[in-house]
Amino acid sequence: MQANVEKLLFSEQIRLNGNARQFNATFGGEMSAESDSGPQASCSRQPKTCRVCGDLAKGYNFNVITCEPCRAFFRRNALKPQDLFKCAYNNNCIIDHVTRRVCKSCRLQKCFEVRMRKDWIQTEDQLRHRKNSRYGRGSL
Repeated sequence: MQANVEKLLFSEQIRLNGNARQFNATFGGEMSAESDSGPQASCSRQPKTCRVCGDLAKGYNFNVITCEPCRAFFRRNALKPQDLFKCAYNNNCIIDHVTRRVCKSCRLQKCFEVRMRKDWIQTEDQLRHRKNSRYGRGSL
């Protein structure tokens, strides 16, 4: 069993080193047999983390770096009346990528704490117009 785990770890290390070499060859970095802690590591981008739940984020949504689930949650719930959401745990729930679905009230509160902007949420008509104008169709 341990031999299989060691093989898996070794093959993963080879795959990662191969990807770093391919990246450096493509983008003009040096190819060397040194560890990845040198100049090669500084070329890679740091992964973005969601400001609401800490999960992997793709980019900015409503003025904050968020993951897709938190973006969708905020878009669906930010314009609803706040009295719809009640916390069963005294409004101090921990919101992370595992527990984010437990308490809508605390999740929405955290969205506002990290300064997500509900005024940037577009209506269905605005979304339809934006989609049509992107593809040169004009308004329908």
